Formats: sequence, structure tokens, C-alpha cells
Amino acid sequence: MANIKPMPAPVVPVRKFTLADVKRGRQTVPLRVFGYGAEKVGKSSFAAGAPGAVFLGPDSGTAHLDIERLPNPETWEEVLEILSLVESNPAWKTLVIDPVNWLEDLVWARVVEGPNKPPTSETRDKIEKHGGGYGKGHTAAVSLWRTFTRELEAKHYAKGRNIILMAHAQKKVFNDPIGASWDRYEVKMHQQSAGLLKEWCDDVLFFRHEILAKQEGAKTLAVSTDERIIHTVWSKSWDAGNRSGLPAELPMSWEAYWGAVELGRALIAECETLLKKVDAETRKRAEPAFKQAMNNIEKLTAIRDALKEKVK
Repeated sequence: MANIKPMPAPVVPVRKFTLADVKRGRQTVPLRVFGYGAEKVGKSSFAAGAPGAVFLGPDSGTAHLDIERLPNPETWEEVLEILSLVESNPAWKTLVIDPVNWLEDLVWARVVEGPNKPPTSETRDKIEKHGGGYGKGHTAAVSLWRTFTRELEAKHYAKGRNIILMAHAQKKVFNDPIGASWDRYEVKMHQQSAGLLKEWCDDVLFFRHEILAKQEGAKTLAVSTDERIIHTVWSKSWDAGNRSGLPAELPMSWEAYWGAVELGRALIAECETLLKKVDAETRKRAEPAFKQAMNNIEKLTAIRDALKEKVK
């Protein structure tokens, strides 16, 4: 009996909550956007249209734009320090990190070289071998990206600042487990890190030049136009998605995107109001369809129209 250790005292939470802290209803919040596409497609110009934008990224990609630029960090610690600098200026309504995959070398250097160490020519090889290999280096890097998103969440997004993460795209062969394979556009960074960032954002947008099919005799030719478009829903050729009730395609401009966000939010709010007015049986059948249609403006519109008829 003398060897039995006493149970540790329970840890008392520092914060106290009551039922008055429970909130309900949709909130009007800033945007968390992840956009990616090929070089020179206009990603930076798109982000520059956001209100009060300030850019973190190499000057070489945005030299043609009249924008405010933050200092270029050389280590991961400097990235976090610069984010604190942005926090102190309320005039900056949108933080743009362009491209976010440019920071990946700094993350890897923090993992394999240590604190306050810039990347070296060996950093990319070391990350593959870190911890004995088998992806352990990239798993460690993901924990730093989580710290990064927490910083963005607490110090910027929660205080009303839009967050835009831009990235380059690359074409890779996708091997479907069912058996088929095809070329697909993916974010040009490690898939674990890219997956975390895309999951954190509300809207994942794929940017590309418009390509039209032209028939010449028996041949079908691909013809490029001067237009650039945003894809907002998933395709076998790219990853995209949204929580804003957006159409599947939009012209590539911040004005077009923001206008669609406002329309989508208004449509979602209208559906929620109508759901409260219909009978219980209709609400029970309609709510699952409404939740599944949150990223599809056509389906949302059909649900809204059907609910209006029920209310009548």
C-alpha cells in the first residue's frame, strides 16, 4: 500500500463559461482565401484588389503592382515577427502572402537547421532525411504550419482582417486507386502542408487562362483567349471548393469574386430564414439538402425557390 501514488489533483480550467456564452446564427466574417494557378496568370493582381491589402512575399513577383510590401523574412522566426508587425496597423484590412509556398523553405530550415537559421543549399535534402526519413521531416513541418494558421486566426482573422494565401500550381499525374490515371493541377508544395492550409481556408480557388475548343475539320484544337477565370468547385483536373455559395466559374477579378461572395451569403441567409417559416416535416427534409448545397449557387437557388413556394 505504501507504493500507491496519490491521484493528481484535477486541473481547474482558467476560463469559466455559462449558457449565456452560447451563440447561434450565421456571422459576417472576413475571408480566408487560398488561391493557386500557373505563373503569370494574375494571382497577385487579383489579391491586390482586396481592400487595404499588404503583401508578404518576394518583390520579384509583384514589382509591377503599386502595393504595400512587408520586409522579406529570411527565417521562420522573422515570419512570425512580421505577422506581429501587421497586427499593429489597423489600416491593413487584408494580409496577402504571395506565394505561400515561398515560405516552405523557411519552414524546412527551422526543422532541420534550427531556430533563426535561413535555408541552405542542403535544406531540401535534409528535410527528406530528418528523423530517419519516411516523411518525418514533413510531419514536423506541418506542426509549424499549424502554428502559422493559429497566428493568422488569432491576430488577424479574428480581428476582422481578410487572409489571402496565393500559391503556384504544378501539373502532376494523379493515380486513382480505382485504376485510372490523368494529369492534374496541384499546389506546388508538399501535399501535407498544402492540405492543411487549404482546409483552414473558406474558399479554395483555382486560377487559369480560358481555353476554348475549336473544330477544324476532323481536328479539335485548343484556343486560348485573353480571359482568365476562377474555378470554385472541385474537378478531376484541379482541387477547389467554397463555403460562400459561389458559382462554379467567375471572371478573375476581386470585384467579381467579392460580388459573388455577397450574393452567396445573402442567398444562404435567405434560405435559413425560409427554413424557419416552413412546417417541421418540410424543414426536416430540406435541411440536409441545404447543407450539401452550401457551395453550389444553382442548388441553393433551387432550394430557396422551393422553400418560397412552401411558405406561400
